[in-house]
Amino acid sequence: MFFGGLRKQNVKSDYDQRLLDLINALKEQWDHAVQTQDAVADSDLEMTAETALANH
Repeated sequence: MFFGGLRKQNVKSDYDQRLLDLINALKEQWDHAVQTQDAVADSDLEMTAETALANH
């Protein structure tokens, strides 16, 4: 029984680590997407302002 319990603990530990790795990878992807979206929004605002100045 001791070995069966140790095996379950190792499986749980491995699962927990894989889950944490996945969460961290998804967080990095999310942060990168937010940075990209912010950069595009800043660029869009800048182009809008330049267009407004050019039209006047």
